[in-house]
Amino acid sequence: MLIDSHFHPQILQESLSDDQLAQLLHRAQQAQVHILLAVAVSLADVNYLQRLAQTYPQIYYSVGIHPLYIDQGCLPPAFVLPDDPKCVAIGEIGLDYGDDCSAEFQQVQQAVFRMQLQLAYQQHKPVIIHNRHAGHDILKILAEFPGIKGVLHCFNDSLEIAQRAIDMGLYLSFAGIITFANKSLDPLREVIQQIPLERILVETDAPYLTPVPWRGHYPNEPQYLTAIAQKICSLKNISLTQGAAAFTQNTMTLFNFQYDD
Repeated sequence: MLIDSHFHPQILQESLSDDQLAQLLHRAQQAQVHILLAVAVSLADVNYLQRLAQTYPQIYYSVGIHPLYIDQGCLPPAFVLPDDPKCVAIGEIGLDYGDDCSAEFQQVQQAVFRMQLQLAYQQHKPVIIHNRHAGHDILKILAEFPGIKGVLHCFNDSLEIAQRAIDMGLYLSFAGIITFANKSLDPLREVIQQIPLERILVETDAPYLTPVPWRGHYPNEPQYLTAIAQKICSLKNISLTQGAAAFTQNTMTLFNFQYDD
């Protein structure tokens, strides 16, 4: 059994019919992906993700504002989490310092990040964190909320950042990029080899980042999660059975999933 700890069905909402979505979820089940966490990027996603979670017992969801969905000119209003046991996290939140990100917008992102971390702290919810070229600032801000639980999703940073995050009690999640042949990704694969198995989650980030051997196919699907899990297990020289058990337990612990096989 595997858990896809991060996918975005709302991005496929306009291109997939209800029947096609049901088929996608069936393919995931056939591939032993039995739980899926549907992750919001804006508050506009919440109603759709909540309906999916009500319709499909294997789907849980998060609520949050991705840094690139923040209005650069103003802070968003504070929001309230749904009173729903299937809303298990706040995310996707964090910082994105892309090439065109101004110093002013970095400050806005940091303020919104802190606001959502405060909500998570108050509600005792884990956070799902987006990081692009902002690892040091993310860890600095997280240190203001000692004991907060969460995951650095689609991890693609240095071993130093990885170790500091783990020391803070965070998990790291890995997506399809670890299967790509690029030599530039060797340091990321070394991160996987160095960090403890007990801190690793797996995700597809579907519909993006389709793993090898399906790279180039869009959309990515949760059914391809096994390829990512297998790559991690190969790097750590363990069996897929051992790795899958650990990834599943780690994800259930972080998000407090309840599952009866």
